[in-house]
Amino acid sequence: MKQLLLLLMIVPIIGFGQEESLTYQQANNIDYAKNYKNGTEFRSYTTENGNVISVGDTLIIGSPSTDKKQYNEYTGNLAVFSNIIIGKIGSAALTGLNYLSANCEGNKVIVEHIKVSHTKLKKKSPLLARAFVKNPQVMNLASGRTILDLEKAIKQGEVIDPNAPLTKEQAISKLKEYKDLLDLGMITQQDFEKMKVELSPIILGK
Repeated sequence: MKQLLLLLMIVPIIGFGQEESLTYQQANNIDYAKNYKNGTEFRSYTTENGNVISVGDTLIIGSPSTDKKQYNEYTGNLAVFSNIIIGKIGSAALTGLNYLSANCEGNKVIVEHIKVSHTKLKKKSPLLARAFVKNPQVMNLASGRTILDLEKAIKQGEVIDPNAPLTKEQAISKLKEYKDLLDLGMITQQDFEKMKVELSPIILGK
């Protein structure tokens, strides 16, 4: 029953023209969200953290967000992703959700479509953005994947945006890494100072 309700929420009702952009703030504004039906396409989606995901962008499949004990579906002994399924959502309405297995971690995929659906079975509810992506190295029907909730997938590390700006924590970690390399004599003081200048605004919040 739970899976059926999920499918009802995310399967497009009919096709719609493509809109330019959608932000996390707009998606969670009921007055804005109620103007869009399930299946409306957007050219891009901006996450809560300011990452802009656009049609044509390359993303990286990350790691499953929860351990395998929380899943009933496996490929061998591997866990499956909670926000990524194989194929299009329309097919899942007939066959059920076929979650992507963990052995696809690290795959690069290209965004082909970004569509929205309401989080509840009514228009006066927030929107969530989903993306249909393809692995360009797999030339068959199995290359398609649907990211059911783009915002959640990125926050949980199931999807990585390689073009996303570094967070403060990531910048600190990278600077520490360069300091270690400097101490080991693997880079020059000039290399370290250059990286320090580049990362300082992020670390200091400027």
